[in-house]
Amino acid sequence: MKHLLSTFAALLVAIFVCGCSKDSETPLTVSTTSLNFFALGNTQSVSVTSDADLTATSSRSWCTAEVDLEQQKVFITAERNYSTSQRSAEVRLTSGSQTQVIAITQKAGTGTFDAFTLSSDTFPKLNPTDCGEAKVKYMEGSYTITVTLKDPKYPWRVKVTEGGFVSTKYTDKQKGSGDFSFEVKANTTLENRKAKLLVISEYEGAKCTYELSITQSKENNITIDWDESHFVTGGVYARIKKVDNRFALVYDTNNKPRIRFSDDKCESWSEAIKVAWNDNYTYTNCELLQLQSGRLLYMWNARPHSGTGLPYKIMYALSDDKGNSWGEARDLYTAYPEAHNGCWEPIALQLPDGEIQIYFANEAPYTESTEQEITLMRSKDDCESWSAAERVSFRAGSRDGMAVPIYLPHSKEIAVAIEDNGIRGRFKPVIVRTADNWKDGFVAAQDSRREEALTPEYAVHDTIYAGAPYLIRLGEKHTLLSIQSTEGRKGTNERFANMQVYVGDKNARNFSNRSTPMPHLAENGCALWNSLYQIDDETVIAVMSVGGMKPGGIWTAKGKIVEME
Repeated sequence: MKHLLSTFAALLVAIFVCGCSKDSETPLTVSTTSLNFFALGNTQSVSVTSDADLTATSSRSWCTAEVDLEQQKVFITAERNYSTSQRSAEVRLTSGSQTQVIAITQKAGTGTFDAFTLSSDTFPKLNPTDCGEAKVKYMEGSYTITVTLKDPKYPWRVKVTEGGFVSTKYTDKQKGSGDFSFEVKANTTLENRKAKLLVISEYEGAKCTYELSITQSKENNITIDWDESHFVTGGVYARIKKVDNRFALVYDTNNKPRIRFSDDKCESWSEAIKVAWNDNYTYTNCELLQLQSGRLLYMWNARPHSGTGLPYKIMYALSDDKGNSWGEARDLYTAYPEAHNGCWEPIALQLPDGEIQIYFANEAPYTESTEQEITLMRSKDDCESWSAAERVSFRAGSRDGMAVPIYLPHSKEIAVAIEDNGIRGRFKPVIVRTADNWKDGFVAAQDSRREEALTPEYAVHDTIYAGAPYLIRLGEKHTLLSIQSTEGRKGTNERFANMQVYVGDKNARNFSNRSTPMPHLAENGCALWNSLYQIDDETVIAVMSVGGMKPGGIWTAKGKIVEME
């Protein structure tokens, strides 16, 4: 009996202890069972009452929870919702055998986000966000852009969306901030062209894009920005050429060909040296060429004075001491005494193989008409002897004149600027050419080697006079053409013409981007028989014979080679 009572007492104690233990467990309570978050995400807190064994777990990786027992709080963080859908999660709080669930809801995002900024040393004005523009030159090249991520977890890639002349190899997903490059092909068209590429970052259903517009200039996207013109001296038909390390000015005054030199890039000139004279002739249309041997070749047109009965001639003289003294005047070609059967405007070109060529306008073969051709004579012994005259350009019934040749090293062509009054109305600038040193014969009227020089955009009206062209190479990528034109002048007579300059491509084609060395020429003035020369990589000089204003004579204007906007 006593044993039975002891057992019953122990059982009552156990029941009492267990009852007291359950009653002492702190109830798990929360201040709210639901939380709403904006799409951008943030951290919110929930107050709790709990024992020390409280834990918190989330059903989604974008939602995290952290327990702070000292503050009796649970801090719940929702990351940014990039997608366009609302999303939900649950945070489960557990304390012993007790559980509370907090429902999490986050609003939908816009589907876009700011993932990166762009920058570039090449394009310092590039807008860092959203969109931007990059202007590149006409030649082929590679350009680098830096992508700076706002979060290293964002992947990115590049896609060309417009413009087949642009390419990039960064089309796969890239990780981390870094550079990408895009390549452009050379633009040989007559127009600027455009392309677009996108820098793209996609993350959790959202997208960040940057549209880069690329504008590539046309090949001859330069023009000449002219300084004020300056009077140099009396005279006419002036040309500037380089002789060793100084510049030479050749011209005629008082019927005599002269030469002066400059050691300061044509800012000042030495006293004139007479090259030749004859009391029965006017020596004019002067030209100069320094030969590969170092010898100077000076050419001019000999025009007989009235009543002498003497013939028109192309003449030349040579100097073997850099122009300080000159040998005797020599006849190159002799025409007839009548002006309408004369010869005119000599100019020389030396080919890489040493052959020297002199081109001139020639009426002598056409004594029964007013026609005129371009004639060529050759020397292979440094101007000691010359070949027979040969025709290289002729339009039947018209007058080809004022030839100016250049050699194009990249294509091994000879391009010759002439004035042609049979192509369209009055005289217009035309380029004739040969790829085999005229073995392909002379350039006739319908020959494909005869091309109008100016692009359609810059072509002048049929009634406009646009003659006396002068052609030079401008570096490796361009050519420069001048004419004397009545476009925009008082009348269509050449006595009112002004000098106009056009930029062409390296093939002496597509001349455009007109500029005017003497834009304030007097209304009754004229700038005629002009020429051009490139002084250095950045500068050209225009040489004009100015009349109809004071002082009349030779004027020059320097111009900077600039890119067009």
